[in-house]
Amino acid sequence: MWSALNAYWWRLSEREQRLLLVMSALLIGLLFWQVIWKPVMQAHQAAERRLAHAQTQWHWLNAQIAQHPQLLVRTQTLTPAQLKAWLQGVLQQQRLQGSLTETPKGLRLTLRTSPAQLVQLLNKLQRADIQVVQLQLTKSDDAVVQVTLILKGRV
Repeated sequence: MWSALNAYWWRLSEREQRLLLVMSALLIGLLFWQVIWKPVMQAHQAAERRLAHAQTQWHWLNAQIAQHPQLLVRTQTLTPAQLKAWLQGVLQQQRLQGSLTETPKGLRLTLRTSPAQLVQLLNKLQRADIQVVQLQLTKSDDAVVQVTLILKGRV
């Protein structure tokens, strides 16, 4: 195949050879631009647009935080009295009766309840970011468990 192309090349006049070289260079340049350069530049422009959009959203978010500082989540430890008051409200909402005592590890909550109510209470504690330091379960009756929780609060 190369020998046939080589023979064809040498049969061409010098002017035709130059014309073929120029056309080949233009064709290679066009292919390079169409296949490589143009898609890369389009991807670059799209990335710049996404960056500008993200920066706009970032600035908007910072402006919203500046206007509404109460939206910021601040972690602070609850005092045992605050945690006790909060837990009394939760126990009252869920119609549970238990005893609350302060210990060096945290606030001890002792109560008798059903497993379903215990799961609801634990879920509420988790959503309020109350840390369960210790959990002790004892089965009392068929549908009741004796629960002792030691809790520390973070809000």
